[in-house]
Amino acid sequence: KRLLRADFNVHRMQTILPIGSRGILRLVNSYKLNALLGLLVPQRHLESLKERIGLGYTLIVLAQKRA
Repeated sequence: KRLLRADFNVHRMQTILPIGSRGILRLVNSYKLNALLGLLVPQRHLESLKERIGLGYTLIVLAQKRA
């Protein structure tokens, strides 16, 4: 966000594709943990939550260039 704010108004920023196998992502993407959480929360909601908190692989930004 900091890099974009100089020339753009940042409206929205999130990540997609929560994948990873190192550090905290190893725990977050654990098959066993996700299977257990899947009993309480639907898988699509769990993946959406990971994307919203920034644990995704790709960063998506919606911004508008300043006049």
